[in-house]
Amino acid sequence: MNQSLIKILFLKNQMINMIQLRIKLSAIMLKLLLKNPQMNQQILKFNTQLNMAVRMVLLFGENMKLLIKSLLGNLQQQKVHG
Repeated sequence: MNQSLIKILFLKNQMINMIQLRIKLSAIMLKLLLKNPQMNQQILKFNTQLNMAVRMVLLFGENMKLLIKSLLGNLQQQKVHG
């Protein structure tokens, strides 16, 4: 398998792990908020930072999709002409 494709698959897996972690953190923040309503501002600030990080990961994911399509197109062309 092409080394670049392996790296892309690894990054995709890391991205999925990061989103799963975000979901778990959301559940933890909700539990904290229910137990300690006075922590509202701190939790909201942390949640905003997490949301920005997730948006960056999703944007990275969109760029990865384009890169994968490009690599697969190149591989198909190599097979046809190779």
